Amino acid sequence: MSSGAGPSLVMLHGFTGSTETWDAIRSQLDSHFRIIAIDFPGHGKSSAPADSARYSLGRFADDLSRVLDALAVEHASVFGYSMGGRAALRFAIAHPDRVSSLILESTSSGIPDERARRQRIEADESLAASIERDGIEAFVARWENLPMWSSQSALGDSGRARLRAQRLANSAIGLANSLRGAGAGVDAPVLDRAGEITAPALLLAGGLDIQYIEHGKRLAAAIPNAKLEIIPDAGHAIHLENPDAVVREITAFARVD
Repeated sequence: MSSGAGPSLVMLHGFTGSTETWDAIRSQLDSHFRIIAIDFPGHGKSSAPADSARYSLGRFADDLSRVLDALAVEHASVFGYSMGGRAALRFAIAHPDRVSSLILESTSSGIPDERARRQRIEADESLAASIERDGIEAFVARWENLPMWSSQSALGDSGRARLRAQRLANSAIGLANSLRGAGAGVDAPVLDRAGEITAPALLLAGGLDIQYIEHGKRLAAAIPNAKLEIIPDAGHAIHLENPDAVVREITAFARVD
């Protein structure tokens, strides 16, 4: 989905998201950028392949390069949230010449400990199987009650209802295979390659999201030209909980195309 005019800005959503993830900030960004918003495999309007290998973030990085070719975009700012941030990291490492600036919201560089990675893979497989067995509605009810979303109570009933509807629009097989093919366990950590990133990088973490503040600090120390901004009054989904701050940060940082 493409809209707006100006320097190109690729927007990559998180797990259970879609291009609708950006509804709270897109209209403000359209006046500054040509927005290129993409649904990951198994999400939104993208297909949901039966082969979980098709969901890997390494493969997605190459797919994104081909999308930019098709749109005649030589290079772009790339903004990724959570899983989308991990995808943006991989893209910046694999295709450095195509990234004019990198913006990562609530992003981890992966799980470096091998035992912890195996445990995450097992947990994600269990969750994937439950999605296929119990269906998308049961999964979303479980997912939205995780502690990491507690700060979203500030969104109000209507905001949470819109978020729930967007999650429910995804397919069960798509989310299950996304966990199997692009989960934080199966996706190899990239912190040791972050020094290869040549683009300036902006890392955003919510002031209420302590775990991802620490992830942000590690990435900011590893990427040569990076800075970390802590956004107040926000948890993991900063673009929903403090959208004006996210728009200010992006427009101040990304207009370097």
